[in-house]
Amino acid sequence: MRYLSRWFLIVLATISITAFAQKPVVSLKETIEQIYKPYGLNTDPVSIYDTGENRIVSKRLAAVLQTDSELTAPGDGGALDNDPLCGCEDYDKLVVDNIQLLDENTQTATAIVRVRPSANNPQTNTISLSFVNENGRWLIDDIMNDDQSVYQLVVKSNHEQQEMLDGLQRPLPGDFIRNLFTSDDANALSWTLLLAPTSRKIVDSFSDMTADISPKDQEKNALPDIWNSNPLCGCDDPTTATLKDVQTKAESGGRTRVHARFTLANGAEKTQDIDLVNLGGRWLIDDYIDPQKGSLIQQLARIVITESHSQAH
Repeated sequence: MRYLSRWFLIVLATISITAFAQKPVVSLKETIEQIYKPYGLNTDPVSIYDTGENRIVSKRLAAVLQTDSELTAPGDGGALDNDPLCGCEDYDKLVVDNIQLLDENTQTATAIVRVRPSANNPQTNTISLSFVNENGRWLIDDIMNDDQSVYQLVVKSNHEQQEMLDGLQRPLPGDFIRNLFTSDDANALSWTLLLAPTSRKIVDSFSDMTADISPKDQEKNALPDIWNSNPLCGCDDPTTATLKDVQTKAESGGRTRVHARFTLANGAEKTQDIDLVNLGGRWLIDDYIDPQKGSLIQQLARIVITESHSQAH
């Protein structure tokens, strides 16, 4: 009997602790007001792409947004062409006209928010926000704007992008490179999406470093222009080049080097070495080796390191 009483108390305590943990500390309305407050102050709001401690979206939505980021070239906008929280590209002292709370329980909730992106403009946008309670916090699980689900939109975009990338793959490294020279899908995608993770990180760092530098100043400082031409061919569109020969030169240290010889549309003959790695059965580009300039990734890495040191001092 004493054992049963003790067991009952343990179960009761567990249920009470669980129930307490599930209750959000900040109310749903306060959460929404906190999300929109920076918009009204013309300061930087927390992005739905933010993965830090200030994350405002659920794990489910964060996962598809992270994939969208990985499938988006530096400087591009990704699947979303505006900020879905305001239904706008720009805002000026945004005003929240009304917050209507619907279907709220301890685990999920829905809210309708009507906003004016510009305080001096009467135009309003109506946003539907779905929330879930994760660890005592209300987090956005989906955003509906003009009857379009952000979650579904991003999932669809990710699927289409991934299908295009998968379609470029070939069993042999030489055939993979041939496909990059001839496929319209390869030209439609940013070349950065074909990079191995370590190389992509270096390119992203270089992009962040040069984001506020004008093209004129980049040229003045002899910074490589990696956005107006594809390093595969040193031209705008590899499909305009005539591929003459592709050879697998060497395989070592998990890398496969492929040598390509081609003629550009202007008649100039060029060669290029491409270092590939196979990760999970997928060929990814680890580096471009120009016969005159050498390794592109090493060149970018040196610039990033030099700039980081100069900023530190």
